[in-house]
Amino acid sequence: AGAGIQVYSPQHESFKHKYASKNTPLALQFDHFEMDDIAEILPGLTEPQQRVLDVAIRYWRSADKTEPRDINRLRFLLG
Repeated sequence: AGAGIQVYSPQHESFKHKYASKNTPLALQFDHFEMDDIAEILPGLTEPQQRVLDVAIRYWRSADKTEPRDINRLRFLLG
């Protein structure tokens, strides 16, 4: 059981098509980070930027229920 090749690919629609949705998307699960963790990764964020990012991530979590969530959707929300 579980034999065969495991395909890990970037989180992009073209790879879903290429591997007939049998691939496992590689995605840093950014939505599982707490704001303190994000502030450590991005130490230059100002407090207003942190608040905006926090609100966007909370909305992203509530709007996209399937995991892993698409980071490009978060980027769109922040843009």
